[in-house]
Amino acid sequence: MKRLLFLCVCIFSLPVLCTEIAVVVSADSSAPLIRQQEVSNIFLSKTNRFVNGEKTIPLEINNRSLRAEFYNNITDKTPGQLKSYWTTLIFSGKGKPPKSFASKEGLLDYMLANAGTIAYMPLSEVTAEMKVIYLVVDE
Repeated sequence: MKRLLFLCVCIFSLPVLCTEIAVVVSADSSAPLIRQQEVSNIFLSKTNRFVNGEKTIPLEINNRSLRAEFYNNITDKTPGQLKSYWTTLIFSGKGKPPKSFASKEGLLDYMLANAGTIAYMPLSEVTAEMKVIYLVVDE
């Protein structure tokens, strides 16, 4: 009985444990709201433009758990599949992974200095200098 109760608590607590992830651009960007497929295409280096034609530069914070959750929700790829994907693209010269930053501050500085940048981060860390163009919904 105790195991069943523990299992129920764990299952019903999962949504609370998940991080809401926002896909953001600079607040002064003209980038439109986008869909999951467009987010996937940008972060998997399948396109380098928003639907309005504006060039994109994908960025990410060096955080393994956030990265795994984001790519799993957006692309259905595990960290191992993602590593294989990037190895193939880099080797063939067809793409490269997003530019990675050690801190949110470094990412934000780069984002504000470079037009067309796009990143993802926990919704709780979005600042007034950013505009949310997609919210990752954990299914």
